Amino acid sequence: MTSPTSSPTATTTRHPGGPTESDRTGAVRRALRSPTILLGVLGPLVSYEVLTTMGVAPLPALAYGTAFPFAGIVIEFVRRRRLDVVNAMSLAAIVVGLAGGLVFDSARFLLIKDSIITATVGLAFLGSVAVGRPLLLLVTRRLRGPAVDVLWAADHGFRRYLRTLTLVWGAACVLEATLRIGLAWVLEPGTQMVVGTALSLAVFGATAAWTLRRRTARLGAGPADLPATVTTTATATATGGTR
Repeated sequence: MTSPTSSPTATTTRHPGGPTESDRTGAVRRALRSPTILLGVLGPLVSYEVLTTMGVAPLPALAYGTAFPFAGIVIEFVRRRRLDVVNAMSLAAIVVGLAGGLVFDSARFLLIKDSIITATVGLAFLGSVAVGRPLLLLVTRRLRGPAVDVLWAADHGFRRYLRTLTLVWGAACVLEATLRIGLAWVLEPGTQMVVGTALSLAVFGATAAWTLRRRTARLGAGPADLPATVTTTATATATGGTR
């Protein structure tokens, strides 16, 4: 006989030490609606199209567009009272891009600055696996505490799981950055911004979907499962800031 409080049709499943499915979906939706993503991706694109239509040259149009991701970072800082890693890298990209673009008088420099950071993150992911301490282990430890170190030492499957995820995300970052830098040299800035954004969504969307499928295969692992917050953080890191 089924208890009234344990309906077999319940859609939310909670594993010991882990968030519910609705928690994970909500985390992804909140990340996509964050000011950093909305202003960082859409703001520069719309402002560039408007300004160039008004006769503004590509370089200053791109430079003015950096005001939107900067505003997104400020809003997030005011809301959270802290500057997280994603926003810190986005801020660094804005400063480096503006300085380099103005010094070298190059609109392309402003277009590829984020890709340089994305490539650096990807290489750091790949390098961390090579030295035996994948960066996603550090992220998971921060989210779950020192118990993760015990799990890492005892569970070979968990070690292989984190190494694989770190390798795939690192490769995705390097691939996306390489393609975007190549496109910056053959496309006009306005076209590059649209094509580059679509490329980022395709590469990181596919990687995130693969990660969630991989995670679903480990649902029975309980605490060993990687939280969706890690996927959200990696995606935001790769797509955050002005493009």
